[in-house]
Amino acid sequence: MTALAQAIPTACRFPPTQVFGDWLCDMAAMDRRLVAITPAMREGSGLVKFSQQFPDRYFDVGIAEQHSVTLAAGLACDGLKPVVAIYSTFLQRAYDQVIHDVAIQRLPVLFAIDRAGIVGPDGPTHNGSYDFTFLRCLPGMVIMAPADENEYASREEMLTDAGLDVNGLIEAITYHHAVESPPPRALAVVTPGFQRDSGYR
Repeated sequence: MTALAQAIPTACRFPPTQVFGDWLCDMAAMDRRLVAITPAMREGSGLVKFSQQFPDRYFDVGIAEQHSVTLAAGLACDGLKPVVAIYSTFLQRAYDQVIHDVAIQRLPVLFAIDRAGIVGPDGPTHNGSYDFTFLRCLPGMVIMAPADENEYASREEMLTDAGLDVNGLIEAITYHHAVESPPPRALAVVTPGFQRDSGYR
């Protein structure tokens, strides 16, 4: 059984935030270049454990989403492996930085996008309604959306290879917040190759 699969409770609840946080700690223990960045969403994005275990590699930039993305780009330029843990709705505020500082530069940044889709109790301001739309058009962007616990676990090897290897791809993992029942089926979307290879040489 993989480390990620072991992190998933046997109950029917879908705890993607917890699974992500445990997976990130496992990867950080194996690679000192991995750093985590969040704009004031430590608890909500599952980074409490990471911040405690790796305080020197944890950056909370406050409510400054644009800065979180630009910081990730700068760290990636220096050979680190940044992971930006951010709510889907708040990533909208940093879209310009995602385009100009990450995508155009073809920097390997992993975006862990929490609260994808309808989030219920968090209210309409936190609904992640647009991430697929505004990310699919970016050059070099790969989007992964696990639909359930098993699909999330089966992606561990892919996430490790794609998200943490310096391969010039920008990765985005979108997932729902934990709810009483599993979220509706989501598709794994990969931008067509012609988008990855067009422009910005």
